[in-house]
Amino acid sequence: MKKWFLSLGSKQKNICIGISLGLSCLCLFFVFFFTSRMESLRWFDYIFITFLVLSLIASMLFSIWKKSDLRKRRLNSATPQKKAAERMEFPYPQDKTFLFIDVETADENNDTVCSVGGMVVKNGITRHCSSLINPKVPITNTVIHGICDADVADAPTLERFWRKLVAEIGEDYVIVGHNIDFDVAVLAKDLQRYGISFFPQKKIDTIWVAKAVLYHYDTKPGDLKLDTICRKLHINLQHHNAESDIACTKRALEMLLTNGKQPIENFIKENRYIRKDTKIQDGRKNKTDSE
Repeated sequence: MKKWFLSLGSKQKNICIGISLGLSCLCLFFVFFFTSRMESLRWFDYIFITFLVLSLIASMLFSIWKKSDLRKRRLNSATPQKKAAERMEFPYPQDKTFLFIDVETADENNDTVCSVGGMVVKNGITRHCSSLINPKVPITNTVIHGICDADVADAPTLERFWRKLVAEIGEDYVIVGHNIDFDVAVLAKDLQRYGISFFPQKKIDTIWVAKAVLYHYDTKPGDLKLDTICRKLHINLQHHNAESDIACTKRALEMLLTNGKQPIENFIKENRYIRKDTKIQDGRKNKTDSE
């Protein structure tokens, strides 16, 4: 009953409360009516009066509780800034820019991007920078991510998207992702078509963080796929949606570092290479990769 009531709109809630108060008044009327002819009452009349009195009490309590609950919910919904201020934010270093990135590929060659999920954390401020990308080639991986040629017909090319992004955040950033080498390799191949050299100097892979926090650097850790980690951390993930993937990757990183009581600087590594052997199987990566 409570879940049903809370799912209603404010107008519907007010109608329910009004009906409840109306029933209370009706019950009160019947109580006075029957007590006025008390001398001629039979045993089942007493039962009926008792039922009416209990209904009256229950209806009044229901109305009071719902009014209080509705007032509380309105107060909370009316102050999102206050709620955001009270919610603890993850302490990212102020002197570094973090670029969270996830890509969806257009085809099995892993050299064209059709969607980028991005989030930038700079000076403690987080902003989204996600976009569909026109890969200029037919999209054949639709079964994986649901993106088709018609969806990207009016989308920017990766060149246009990337130049605008770099102009805003600069060249000095830490790139972050889940199995980040895969995303870096795909971006490097696609950007090369436009004459753009892409080689981020520093990176963080949430797989490393998960190994350290969840499996304590076990040489044979459990499943390190993104959906598995999100399930362990109770994060709602819409997998193979680039924007959802990267938002959940960021949340997973923050939770892992908080739970493991480790600073983010411990997991920043120099990017010494870009993987050349990334091959696709089952629509995304090879079996040795962790999504």
